[in-house]
Amino acid sequence: MGSNIFNIFLVAGGAGVIGGGFILSPKEYIFHAPAVLLFSVMLLAIFFFGRRIGRAKGVFLLLCYFAYIALAFLL
Repeated sequence: MGSNIFNIFLVAGGAGVIGGGFILSPKEYIFHAPAVLLFSVMLLAIFFFGRRIGRAKGVFLLLCYFAYIALAFLL
């Protein structure tokens, strides 16, 4: 997990330095940022309280992901 976070910051930081910055559309502020926050809180709650992702939780997370992808394409 640490290397994934490092890669994200390295790529985002490098692209920002080379490209002169980022321009975010309102869609990122209104839809994507709250969705990422919600999914992060859900995963934190699952790992904190259950410490295991069973079949039911896995199906629920997959359905949430598919709903997110569908909404991202529709909006």
